[in-house]
Amino acid sequence: MLAFDRNPPLSAPLRYFLSAPLFAALAAALLLWQGGDALASRWSPATLALTHLLTLGCLSMTMVGALLQILPVVAGVALPRAALTTGVAHVGLCAGSLLLAAGFWLQRPALFQLAMATLLPALLMLLSACALGLWRHAGELKQQARGGASATVTGIRLALAALAVTVTLGGLLAAAFAWPAGFARGAAGVAQAAAAWSAALFPGPADAPPLLAQFSVLDLLDLHVAWGLLGWVGVLVAGVAFQVIPMFQVTEPYPHQLTRWFGTAAFALLAALSLMYGLGDGLPRQTVALLLAAVFALFALTTVWLLARRKRPRAEPTTIFWRCAMASLLAALLVWLLPYAPTARPLALGVLMIVGFGLSSINGMLYKIVPFLVWYHLQATPARAAGQVPGVNRVIPERHARWQLGLHLLALALLLAACYQPALLARPAAALLCASCLALWWNLFAAVRLYGRLNAVAPKGAAQASA
Repeated sequence: MLAFDRNPPLSAPLRYFLSAPLFAALAAALLLWQGGDALASRWSPATLALTHLLTLGCLSMTMVGALLQILPVVAGVALPRAALTTGVAHVGLCAGSLLLAAGFWLQRPALFQLAMATLLPALLMLLSACALGLWRHAGELKQQARGGASATVTGIRLALAALAVTVTLGGLLAAAFAWPAGFARGAAGVAQAAAAWSAALFPGPADAPPLLAQFSVLDLLDLHVAWGLLGWVGVLVAGVAFQVIPMFQVTEPYPHQLTRWFGTAAFALLAALSLMYGLGDGLPRQTVALLLAAVFALFALTTVWLLARRKRPRAEPTTIFWRCAMASLLAALLVWLLPYAPTARPLALGVLMIVGFGLSSINGMLYKIVPFLVWYHLQATPARAAGQVPGVNRVIPERHARWQLGLHLLALALLLAACYQPALLARPAAALLCASCLALWWNLFAAVRLYGRLNAVAPKGAAQASA
């Protein structure tokens, strides 16, 4: 039950959708320039820079654009001061992503300070607007829940909460780069207070360290990655998939039991995993990690099963993108649970989650959402009366999407191999990824250009009067 009468202006989501591939192309260009050195370690400045260009500039950019479209249409939620919020958040996310990547690459505290001053207000403004919109429409959302439309709304709520956790952890880590000396003194004081507090609440053997005293900066980094990729991106992609896979891929709906508890289970297990980090790398933490992996594996396997039974037998490019995303998610979960090759493993895990799962998912979404939005908004223009509006599947020709799909799959395969042979394969993989992202941007831009051209078509009566 979609409320298209509440559609936001076309420019609201499209500005995010058009910006995302450019950030991914910029990350690929940085890898092309640096070559194998950027894949020598997960801690290298170039690796951190291109990772945040992909996660903040590309994945989060697309997720925010999808939220701006889904909240009013699917959930009926109107954001307060939507035009101002979307504009400011877009500028802040673009500028902040560039500044943060430059800070990692150049290792300049001033750039981290500017990035925090730009990113944090924009993301907090977006989170506040979404939270206020969801609170104002709580009554309508309860009615939708009775009608079975709660899965996507629940996913959005939990993904936004995960984004808040991700931003908090990321802000703490960025502060360590922005103000190194002051952060070290403050962190030491906080650690002492937290250790004393946890020792009082959770007394243990005399020779055992307090619970919270076992947290380290590396633990915060691991949790930042987990909450960002699994909580923010993973839960939101699943919530969107519950809506767009049956709608655009012509499949059966997801099983009700899965849509009902997936988001809640994933969020609860992420919270439990965060607490388990205080106990060290033992059986409890490994058990929670295994359960978390099982939840996401079930979502991936269910999606693959639905796509295999879709009502259109011929696989479209978007279908293959979704299959690639689910295969990458399953492979990433396997790599995460079976550690080996300590240098290459984190890099391969990042490639599978960011490029394989995240980037493939947004490709699968954008090639359906953008043509549909362009087609829908053209229905209210004179071009429709003139019979000039093409069908949804002709807004972006399928052959163009297939070319870009081929580039994407080759880039993903070479990037995975480059984690183990960086000197030999990093630059060819980067070139293919850059070409794929620029091809995606061009296909989306062509759809927007088509809208601009047809939107400018004059009504027949006006054309005859002017003649």
